[in-house]
Amino acid sequence: MNSIKAILSVVILLMGMLSSHAQYYSSGQDPFSVRWNQIRTDYFQIIYPQEFEEKAQYLANMMELVYPKVGYSLDEYPKRLPLIMHEYYASSNALVAWAPKRLEFYSVPPQDAYAQPWLDQLALHEQRHVVQISKMYQGTGKVLSWFLGEQGPVAVLGLYVPFWFLEGDATVIETAQSKSGRGRTPAFENVMRAQILEKGLYSYDKAMFRSYKHNVPDQYIYGYHLIAGSRKKYGAYLWDHTLDVVAKKAYMIVPFNHGIKQVTGLTKTQLYIETFNGLRDEWTRQKDRTIPTFHNEITSRR
Repeated sequence: MNSIKAILSVVILLMGMLSSHAQYYSSGQDPFSVRWNQIRTDYFQIIYPQEFEEKAQYLANMMELVYPKVGYSLDEYPKRLPLIMHEYYASSNALVAWAPKRLEFYSVPPQDAYAQPWLDQLALHEQRHVVQISKMYQGTGKVLSWFLGEQGPVAVLGLYVPFWFLEGDATVIETAQSKSGRGRTPAFENVMRAQILEKGLYSYDKAMFRSYKHNVPDQYIYGYHLIAGSRKKYGAYLWDHTLDVVAKKAYMIVPFNHGIKQVTGLTKTQLYIETFNGLRDEWTRQKDRTIPTFHNEITSRR
């Protein structure tokens, strides 16, 4: 009788596991002893170790402050999201993940930081990624969410929207909506400028996939200059419309390219060439106007 009871107990437990809807993910290196607190704002749920109350209060206010600014140019204002602060992690990074959707900030600042408070940087850049994903909850993207849950809209974004757009657009926002940002730093621009002025413009595919033979700027640098340059000529509506087309017409083969062409009359490759040719002309004029600074030796060589 005891054996039968034991077997029935195991069967019941296994049946319960089949109907479980829990999701597991691991991020950060927080010790098990951490006591977590939360701050609930209009648009975010800040989850943080209780000993970092002051930093969490600052971040909560910053996230609320930039919320309307970050979503404005894409006309998208996401619903409340959880934000997890990892304070016991040596790496400086952040991520936006879906399924389950949340933001995760590793709030130890990097050693090579520029003139931008680290939490301000994360609030602007990562919140823009949330806006990009939320933009997919319309048309075909929304229908897919009924069947695939949170994975549906993200699948549309990952399938059609290139990485240079995602990171370039977020870098534009971190620059435009602050008094700093990577777009204002010479170290961020110098690789792209050197390539254009000395090597010329690489093909779109080489810029997209990079090279083992040549130093090709990464997707942050390349994407920033492409997004910023195209916004300067065609306005922010270009990318607002393009993401609308991607979400609503994900059944098309190339909706991203189609959205660009409807506004500019150009394919994404043609837009790439036009934008960087314009930058080449601008940088060439700057180079011609620059008077080099010469040096005098004050120590003789032996």
